[in-house]
Amino acid sequence: MAAHEMIDCLARYYPLSAEFRAQFSAALTIKNYRKGQNLLPHKTLYSLWFINKGLAKGCYHSQDGKEHITRLWEQNQIMLLPPKRDQAPCPVEQIILLEDCVLSNIQTSAMMLMYQTLSEAARLASKIITEDLHKANLKSYLSALPAQQAYTRFTELFPANRILFKDIASFLEITPSTLSEIRRKRA
Repeated sequence: MAAHEMIDCLARYYPLSAEFRAQFSAALTIKNYRKGQNLLPHKTLYSLWFINKGLAKGCYHSQDGKEHITRLWEQNQIMLLPPKRDQAPCPVEQIILLEDCVLSNIQTSAMMLMYQTLSEAARLASKIITEDLHKANLKSYLSALPAQQAYTRFTELFPANRILFKDIASFLEITPSTLSEIRRKRA
C-alpha cells in the first residue's frame, strides 16, 4: 500500500508506464524512522525520499553553528536531498525528521538505471527538481515578507502546530522573540 502512495505521487508529476511502475516498486524500500533521525546525503548522487507519514525539515549548519532550515515537508510529499558537497563554502544539507515517520526510498543504483533506460525517468526527474526549486522559492518568498504576514502565510501552508517554535523562526528568518510577539498579538 505505501509503495503505491509514492508511485501515485510521482504519477501526478508525469504519466508512468507499467514498466516504470514495476521497476520502481521493486527498488523501493519502506521503513519506520524515529523523530530526530537524520537522513544524510549520498556522496555523489541525489537521494529521493517520500513521506508516507510524518514531518521533516531540510537544513544545514553555518560555520558559526547556526541551523538554517531550507525546506519543510509533510505527508505525501517528495523529499529531494542533494549530494554531499566537498567545497568548504557549501554546507552539507541534511533531512531531520520532526516526528516519527514512515518513509519510502528508492535505491540510488536502481534510480540511475531507470534514468538511463526508461524515457519518462528524465522527465520525471525534471519535474521533481522543479518542485524542489518551488519549495526553495516559497521559503525565500516567506522570508521576504514582513514578519507578521510571513507567519500568517506560514500557518496557512504548513501544520504550524506540529513544528517547533525555533524551527518556524529559523524557516522564516526571524528571531524567536519576534515570533513570540507575533503569536502573543494573535492570541
